[in-house]
Formats: sequence, C-alpha cells, structure tokens
Amino acid sequence: MSGPISTRKWVDPPALLVAALGVGFAVWLVLSASAPVDFDLTLFIKTGADSTATRHEIEGLLGPVVLAPGLGHDGQAFFLLAQDPFLLEAGRYTASMEDPAYRARRMLYPAIAGLLGLLSPRAIVTGLVLVNVLAMGVGSFFTARLAQVTGRSGWLGLAFAANIGMIYELLVDGGGLLAWGLAVGGLLYLVQGRPGRAGLLLTGAVLARELMLLVVVGAALWQRRGRGLLALVVPPITAIAVWMAWVALRLGGAGITPQRFGPPLRGLLDVIGAWELVDYLVAGAVAASSAVVIRSWWRFRDPIATSVLGFPVVALFLSSLVWVRFSDFGRVLAPLITAALVAASPVMAER
Repeated sequence: MSGPISTRKWVDPPALLVAALGVGFAVWLVLSASAPVDFDLTLFIKTGADSTATRHEIEGLLGPVVLAPGLGHDGQAFFLLAQDPFLLEAGRYTASMEDPAYRARRMLYPAIAGLLGLLSPRAIVTGLVLVNVLAMGVGSFFTARLAQVTGRSGWLGLAFAANIGMIYELLVDGGGLLAWGLAVGGLLYLVQGRPGRAGLLLTGAVLARELMLLVVVGAALWQRRGRGLLALVVPPITAIAVWMAWVALRLGGAGITPQRFGPPLRGLLDVIGAWELVDYLVAGAVAASSAVVIRSWWRFRDPIATSVLGFPVVALFLSSLVWVRFSDFGRVLAPLITAALVAASPVMAER
C-alpha cells in the first residue's frame, strides 16, 4: 500500500500529454523571462557583473552578455565547463571560476548541452536552455508515470514542473532539472522491477548533481534486498567516485566544500531574520513537505517518499550560504516538494 485510498472516479491523462505541458510551461517561462532583453539567452547563464575574472572569460567567448547582479549564478560555471566538460584542458576554462572543482563534479548537464564540447560558445548558450526545457518535459513524464504505476493520477507529473526549485533551475541554467528528472526516472524503473535500468538513470542523476546520492540511498532503503540491489547502487557510486578522482587529478581538488554545511540548524538561524516573505513561504513548503514525506514513509513505505528521506536530514546541516535565500535552499531541497505532492495524493481505487 502506497497511500490512502480514494474511490472517486477520474480521468487519467497520458504521460506524454503531461510531458508536453511541462515543456510548454518551460518554453513560456523562457520566453517571458527573456522578452525584456530581446530574447537574449545569455540572460540565463547569469554572468555576474561583479565576477570580474569569470565575466572577462565569458565575454571573451561571446562578446557582450546580459549581466546578473553581484557574482552571478550557476549558469556561468556550466557555460564554461561545457567548453571542455572532460577537463582535457585543465584550467583553461575553470581558472576564473569560484570553487572550480565543486562545479566540475556536476559534469553531465554541461556535457550534454555542449555536445561533449563540440558546440561553439554561442550554440552552448542555446544548448543549456534547450536541455533544461527538455528536462522539464522528461521529469514531468517520469513523475506522471511513477504516479500512475503507484495507482495515482498522472496529472501529478505537473508537480515536477510546478516545483519552485525546478523553475529556478531553469532560469539560472542549473543542473538540478536534469538531475532530479533522471532520479525520478530511476525510481520509476525501480518500482517496475528493473533495478538495472534504475541504476543507470540514477548514475546520470548523480553525475548531474552529486546530492542525488541521497536518492540512491533512499531507493536502496526501499529495495532493501535482492539481486537487484547491487545493480541499483554500484553504478552511481562508482561513477561519481571515479569522476571526482578525475576532477581531483585535473584540478587539484575533489570539490568537497565544507562551507556549505555546518552544525545543525546553525545556518538557518543565522539568516532567518533577514529573509523576505518569499523565503518564508518556500521554507514553509519545504518543512511541510518534509513532514509529509516522513509520514508517507513511516505509514505506507511509499517509494518516492522513501527515496528523499535524506533531504530533511541534510537540510538541518546546510550552512547560511545555502539558507540565505529561497533560490538556493529551494533548489537544493526541491525533490522534497515534488515527492510530498505525489506521496500525499490518494491511491485511486477505480481507474
């Protein structure tokens, strides 16, 4: 049993329709955000106006770009990594980055967006946006199918696209859309009894964002035993270990960043008094989602709830660097929101 039972009749949409709606929503977001700058997609790489070295490197490749306030955001690092995703020219594009080893361990998104480094810089700008638009559709599809195979409405796939964390990932060329979308696909295959395929998708998820190792652990907790357990956990753990070793060899560090973690609740308490309303709202959604996830795991052993059990624990140890604004902690903890919306929805008795 995955959740409470409802006897209400309902119309279940095809998952492909939900995916199309997710893509359409992403396209609308991109067009709406870029319209004020004449649809200049350099808006999304978020080159920091005050990030002198990084800005100089990016403008050397692209010419003038739309600048973001302050030091910018994730997209600028992924744009530079996409020029050389396998770090064959160590330091060529990473020298200007803040904490390059930390950024470089999330290689899958820039590697796909730049077609393994084969695209021109201008094409990579488009590729970063395109990959995330498609990832919005893929994640919505996998979430819809996961909801359906656990007896719920496929409309819940929209819980992926409507997630504030996923929306913000799209707007800053972040890798979390691809990571969480692949992770949900891995959970779908796991529930369908295909741990080998699940392990492959979870490998992609971990290479897009190493925090998806929490999903691997949660999926293993749900699987518990059986021949498929090794096929589920060994590929993603091996892949990220090998890649981090390569990053350390090429850049001189494995990207371990203790400043993003600290004593329990210290980071939250340090910044909560300086939050704006939207920060409180997103934090409230995260807290409520955590409660739903824990309850669904405890009462029903729901697979998607079990898969994200590690996120409430990690949230306790996030530093003020992450808790400072919703656009940061909302993206890190975004899987909780999607999982809670799915897990809290009733299983339908009639389909």
